[in-house]
Amino acid sequence: MSDHESDESDLKTLSIDGWRAGIRFNSCHLIPHHEKCSRLHGHTYVLHLKIKGHPDESGFLMDFSEIKRALKAIADSLDHRILLAGNNPHITITQKGGEVEAIYSGKRYVFPEGDVVILDLPSMTAEMMSEYIAKEFVKHAAIPDNIVKIKAGLDEGPGQGAWSTLVLR
Repeated sequence: MSDHESDESDLKTLSIDGWRAGIRFNSCHLIPHHEKCSRLHGHTYVLHLKIKGHPDESGFLMDFSEIKRALKAIADSLDHRILLAGNNPHITITQKGGEVEAIYSGKRYVFPEGDVVILDLPSMTAEMMSEYIAKEFVKHAAIPDNIVKIKAGLDEGPGQGAWSTLVLR
């Protein structure tokens, strides 16, 4: 076995609790075909992260400051924005003249383009957004080769959230 081909019991875990670390953002969204959540509404979202891997020669998995920097960059990009699911077949999204128009179920929303983030997701559920967070973390962080898994969590409020795991190696 190579250095990174050992079983799960050899892996160490490092975690960031977004509530305690202050890694949060406020945004609004809607979820088509849900009785309550199909209306435009907002949350205070909190990001969490767990990484699993093999300690490097110094005994570290990854620097906490690098993890927090990347998570804060993701949170900042979504903060105080309207989040729209760009791959939802029930929402028609048009960008024109500095505006974003979203049409869903007879409702028409028009927002300034700078207030909107269109995510490459089929839905804006916590489950889908946690997967987005995991993938964005990989783009924003300098992840060392000793990391094998990333688990990203997204809370929509205290005690309710979703987690997604991304296997790197």
